[in-house]
Amino acid sequence: MADPEKLKGYVAFVRELTIVVVLVLLLGFPRVINDRLEQAGFVKASIAGFEWESLQDSLKRTQEATDNAARLEQQLLGLNSQLAEIRQAPSTPPQVRERILPLIRDVEQTRTATSSVKGDLQNSLVLQRSVIERLKPRIPERR
Repeated sequence: MADPEKLKGYVAFVRELTIVVVLVLLLGFPRVINDRLEQAGFVKASIAGFEWESLQDSLKRTQEATDNAARLEQQLLGLNSQLAEIRQAPSTPPQVRERILPLIRDVEQTRTATSSVKGDLQNSLVLQRSVIERLKPRIPERR
């Protein structure tokens, strides 16, 4: 029978060798690994402390965030208009008019910040699409 200590050493050696081979493959052939993972249906993983995420899924989530920011900006614009109408209505008491003015300013500041976030997201989309275009021959289309 084989010595248990030698067997443990052999198993540990094979385990460490496997880890090294996987890391070399990940660092040496990232596109191949990306393609294989996507073909297998994986879109996000954490391997040896490295986060990996499908570029297509990242692009989709950024597009959704951009769309949400645009919708929020439009809602805030509508809310600001409604507040301005209420403030200017002849039937609105003066004390209510005074309280509405800071609300209008706050909504406008929030809309401006939302517009800035939307612009940042759009820039990110352009950058992501550029990266995907450069890698397109190597990235399979997701259906």
